[in-house]
Amino acid sequence: MAGATRIGGRAGLLTALGHGLVEAPLVVGLAFGLTRFLALPGVTAAIGIGGGLMLAWMGWGLLRAPADLVAAGAETRGSPPAGSLVLGGAIASVSNPYWVLWWATVGTAYVVAGLRHGVLGVALFYIGHYLADVIWFGAVGYGVAAGRRVLGARAHAWLLAGSGVFLIALASYFIYYGLGQMGRIA
Repeated sequence: MAGATRIGGRAGLLTALGHGLVEAPLVVGLAFGLTRFLALPGVTAAIGIGGGLMLAWMGWGLLRAPADLVAAGAETRGSPPAGSLVLGGAIASVSNPYWVLWWATVGTAYVVAGLRHGVLGVALFYIGHYLADVIWFGAVGYGVAAGRRVLGARAHAWLLAGSGVFLIALASYFIYYGLGQMGRIA
């Protein structure tokens, strides 16, 4: 949601689009049995390690963002291209191990429940799920955009740094989990 400080809440909606573009084929894949593949230890290990590395990179980016950029106002740098926010939403989704875990468990159960009503059931589930994502990402995007004005530049910089530390800690957990799935950690 870094784009929200530059272009406002619209960044959340563009991020939701990228998120939805990777979820649509995933829902179709789950309807055709993809869950068995996602449950393989090698796949979960790769998702854990790869997702952990991605989260660490994102956390590091938040930590090294210069405070003067936040203080000066990130919106003065110009708007990021819409495509980069859509791509960012897609990458953030597929690199998040919890996203994969949710779809391999809870999401699969919903897809199976939808299949009881045929293709229409799965389509209606996906549309409802996607609309919930749009509402969530939109609310977060608008909240981030407004938060900088409400908190002030210094508090916003500290919040971003704290978020970076949190992401790095979460990344460490995912990498640890992935190595454990490979048998590298007892």
